[in-house]
Amino acid sequence: MSGASALSSSDPLDSVAGELPATSHQRISIAQWMCLFLILTIAGFTRFYWLDRDGLSHDEIGSLQVATGFGGSILTEPLGVIFRPEATTHLAGARGWAHLWTGMFTDVHPPLYTLILRAWGTVFGDSALAVRSLSGVCSWLSIPLLFLAARRSFGTAVGLWSCAIICCAEYVLINAREVRMYGLVLLEYVLLILASQRVLRRQADNKSVAWFCLISLLAMYTQYFSAFVIVGILVHFLTVLSVRQVARLGIGLAIVGAFYVVTWGPWFWEQVQRGNASTTYSPWIVDTSPNHLISGAQRILAAPMRFIAEPRTGLEWTAPAAGAVLILVPLFFVKRFSEIRFWWLIGIAPLLAMGAVDFVRGTEQLKQVRYVTSLILTVATFFALMSRPLGRLKAGWLVSMGAVLMGVTALTEIFGSGRWQSVEFPELANKINVESRPEELMVYFSPPDQWFWQSGGLAMAFRHYLSAPHPEVHLNAPASAALLGDLASHERLWFVTTHATTDPSTILPGWRVHRTFFHPFTAKVMELHRVGPMQAELAR
Repeated sequence: MSGASALSSSDPLDSVAGELPATSHQRISIAQWMCLFLILTIAGFTRFYWLDRDGLSHDEIGSLQVATGFGGSILTEPLGVIFRPEATTHLAGARGWAHLWTGMFTDVHPPLYTLILRAWGTVFGDSALAVRSLSGVCSWLSIPLLFLAARRSFGTAVGLWSCAIICCAEYVLINAREVRMYGLVLLEYVLLILASQRVLRRQADNKSVAWFCLISLLAMYTQYFSAFVIVGILVHFLTVLSVRQVARLGIGLAIVGAFYVVTWGPWFWEQVQRGNASTTYSPWIVDTSPNHLISGAQRILAAPMRFIAEPRTGLEWTAPAAGAVLILVPLFFVKRFSEIRFWWLIGIAPLLAMGAVDFVRGTEQLKQVRYVTSLILTVATFFALMSRPLGRLKAGWLVSMGAVLMGVTALTEIFGSGRWQSVEFPELANKINVESRPEELMVYFSPPDQWFWQSGGLAMAFRHYLSAPHPEVHLNAPASAALLGDLASHERLWFVTTHATTDPSTILPGWRVHRTFFHPFTAKVMELHRVGPMQAELAR
């Protein structure tokens, strides 16, 4: 059978609503296997090549800190006094495994990714290449599994197109090259889709229900927003399964839900309480726009296309327009075709749920589209459905050509434009390593209205890259007279801030700037100030 004839055989959408079509029994041609191999090769290259080009970001170093058992330690470090910090981001000085679980109450995520990262780092080390490769492996494994899932629903051509889009989608690549949990989340969501298909195919027998419940539990141990995906799938189950089958699923989910509450509930509650009590933890998610409803609706509509590629300057309107098509058009087919309804609920339902949460709370969490990772699976599959007409026209070879073109585009974005470069902490830390002595003081400053890791995150980053530990002072206001007196014995110190307009002499009266080093970071400037000795008369 030729590749073109395979692409044009037996349209899966002609199947009876509520049943999975038997597309997985279709023969895959040699040309289609070659297409899949090409896609996986491009995916591996874009996920692992030059993976350690950039320094680790604040969030990545924060993930390492939690994995070493020091999660949230920056919240308890003193302000306005000199202290010697612990090495909190290297596995050489890590606390025991028990601290990973019990120390997560200061974080905002469940513990599974942290546990896996710790095990991964124990085996492969804690270099940037080693720890980032975990996300890359999870993201790469998601591609052949997505091929299986999309092929079962819509056929081989759609499976290949879905993989090609996932291979080079902008935010999927970003997530695959960071020390964050989103690569693992993507893998778990694809497994959840496969488990859901197994439930439908086997009419919710005990084994399929157990598999579905297990993957659901793992997803909830990785990201709280997984609950929206699980609810979307359950809505689909309610429309296609019998009452007895739904009851069997409900019992299984109740069992794993109880297990989740017992094993993680107390720490989840601590996270909620800390988040509610904090006034500086999450200002970045507050929507300050006077037209909150309009801006919130635009974020919902733009999210589907932003996963594929962020709109360029002057073309911002294209993302909401295309997103509206992807969200609304499938609604005309969900009643007739249960497969379209299933994939719509997997991604669009969590998106709408997150949008509703933003509307109610006055937040803008959807600016971070990675919070609805399952959305890219829906977007890729719906885009891939456009390959079906190509299959009928005997033009299946365009699948592999499309994968190559998207791969070239992704390579240009990653290795050409530099849009994703993080702040070069290694470069700045190396200047201190060369110019300073270990006993010299590091002063980290951020205004009090900034969220907590402005100074703490900087401290984590420099601790990770400095060759020797330095004593530190964290400030969010001008230094007290007592601290200025303690600094009188120092001839030189290093002042670090993310705010380009900060004048160190207003924070540390009596000290002056000797040299300044700059490096941009998310529209801010990090200034590393080497200051001179404090004059004795000013100290008095």
